[in-house]
Amino acid sequence: MHAMLLLMLLLLLMMMMMLFVVVLVVVVVLLLLLFVEQQQHDDDHQQQQQQQQQQQQQQQQHQQQQHQQQQQHQQQHQQQQHQQQQQQQHQQSTNSSSSNSSTNSSTSTNSTSSSSTINSSSSTNSTSSSSSSSSSLPTRETRRINELL
Repeated sequence: MHAMLLLMLLLLLMMMMMLFVVVLVVVVVLLLLLFVEQQQHDDDHQQQQQQQQQQQQQQQQHQQQQHQQQQQHQQQHQQQQHQQQQQQQHQQSTNSSSSNSSTNSSTSTNSTSSSSTINSSSSTNSTSSSSSSSSSLPTRETRRINELL
C-alpha cells in the first residue's frame, strides 16, 4: 500500500512535469509567434515609410520639374518680350530717322524753292515796277509840259 502511494505520487509528479513542459512549450511558441508578428509589423511599417518617402520624393521631383518648366516658360516669355521691345525700338528709331530725313529734305527743298521763287518774283517785280515807273515818268512830264504850254 505504501508502494502504491509512492507510485501514484510519482505518476502525479510526472504528469505535473509533463503539463509544465507543455505549458512552457506553448508559451515559447506564443512568444515566438508574437515576435514574428512584431517583426512583420515593423517590416510593414518600414515598407510603408519607405513608400511614403518615395512618394514624397517623387512629388518633390514632380514639383521641381513643374517649377523648372514654369521658370523656363517665364524666361522664354521674358525673352520674347525683350525681343519684341527691341524690335519695336528698332522700328521706332528707323521710323523716326526716316521721318526726320524726309522732313529735313522736304524742308530744305521747300525753303530753297520758295526762296528762289520769292527772289525771282521780287526781282521781276522790282524790274517791272522800275521799268514802268521809268517809262511813266517821261510821259507825265511831257503832259505837264504840254499843259503848261
